[in-house]
Amino acid sequence: MIMKKVYLRSTFFLVAVSVILISCREEFDPNFREVPIINNAPEFSDDIGEIFFGLPDGMGEIEMANFVSDPEGDPLAFVASSSNESVVTVEVAGSRLDLTFHSLGSSTISFTVTDGQADDKGVQHSLSGTFTVTILEEAPDED
Repeated sequence: MIMKKVYLRSTFFLVAVSVILISCREEFDPNFREVPIINNAPEFSDDIGEIFFGLPDGMGEIEMANFVSDPEGDPLAFVASSSNESVVTVEVAGSRLDLTFHSLGSSTISFTVTDGQADDKGVQHSLSGTFTVTILEEAPDED
């Protein structure tokens, strides 16, 4: 009688394990490989160059989305600063840099842009750059 109980338990166990293995086999693909998360850094889409404004205008803006883009289309976040705040100060409003002119001269605007996403190694890539803003007595003619 003991032998029969052990045999039945063993048989039940083997059947249960077989059912589990068969169901796992249907869900398991031996060719499956985890795809790494690819997140590329934002990149320049156009050269910013030197930008000129006239002091009487008092303010100007630069839409950075015209110069920087993200390969995956992620939203971008900007930070920016001016090297010479006695000439021009800068504030970030989304992808736009709002400039306030204080005096004649030039200032280097430094910026960093990120897409807020990390790759499969947890690295968040960014793009940094600079351009020059020159404040003139009068606004240059637009050609």
